[in-house]
Amino acid sequence: AKVCGFSHEEIKELYIYYQHYSTLEANDGMINYAEFCKGLGLEDSLVAKRIFRIFDENEDGMINFREFLIGFTRFLYDTAEQKIKLSFRIFDADHKGYCEKEDIGEVLRDYFRALKNVKLPGEVAEEIIKSSLRDMGMEGSERIMYEDYMKWYYKHMSVSNWLTIDLEKMKNGVTLLCKGLKKCTVKFITFSLSSQ
Repeated sequence: AKVCGFSHEEIKELYIYYQHYSTLEANDGMINYAEFCKGLGLEDSLVAKRIFRIFDENEDGMINFREFLIGFTRFLYDTAEQKIKLSFRIFDADHKGYCEKEDIGEVLRDYFRALKNVKLPGEVAEEIIKSSLRDMGMEGSERIMYEDYMKWYYKHMSVSNWLTIDLEKMKNGVTLLCKGLKKCTVKFITFSLSSQ
């Protein structure tokens, strides 16, 4: 039988991984934001905080083992539509059901700052943000609803692919972790916000 898409053996091995990372900062049996970043090789950033919040379902600032399993399951087994919802949640951190222009601009600016292989001048980054907002139909509006975001996403697949690049990197990291766990070794996931 499988729980959250994982076999009982995989859950035992994921628990070993979870225990290891839950002691990096504080030996409290929970994963805090700093431990989450270290465990996934993330730098402190707005996008990293938003991904952490996706895992932290009860919003207590800690990830318990249940949240850990559910979070990894989302990145491994969710459908394309569910992954679009995950990318939308990076913009809609307050779960309002819509994103405001400033939310989108803030996340995109943070993402551009985190690119290691590409340095965009500020004016180029701002033009990309303005263009993205125009493409989303936000020129005369201050917010975009999830339904409109999803339509934009499907209409601009090539433009929107970068929005889920971090989600795909997370999925790839989790897949590698699960394969590594078969050998009963705790492996570090190399995960960064740099472009592939």
